[in-house]
Amino acid sequence: MWLLANDRQYINFIDTKGLRNLRGPDDPKISFYKTIKTVETDLRVQDSSITLNSFIVSNTRLPDVSWWDNGMDKAEFEKRHVYFQSEDKDVYVNKILHRAMSV
Repeated sequence: MWLLANDRQYINFIDTKGLRNLRGPDDPKISFYKTIKTVETDLRVQDSSITLNSFIVSNTRLPDVSWWDNGMDKAEFEKRHVYFQSEDKDVYVNKILHRAMSV
């Protein structure tokens, strides 16, 4: 999703996926929200208006993965840019938009 606002470009990679087969909160697919910031740093040398973000919209329900890392709640997943489609069906899009433009 590419957002243009206030002379800034917010380029957001949004992956819809299940989490059950991932290896936990440190799986590269989840930690990509941090990894992408290295690419952002390189791009900003040429264009300082660019912000890159990565998000996961999970179709796996929170109770199926809440045991990760000795117990994770929804807020801990959201810190890692993971949003739950079922539990937050009415608000996850707004949460992503807000987060994308505030990072």
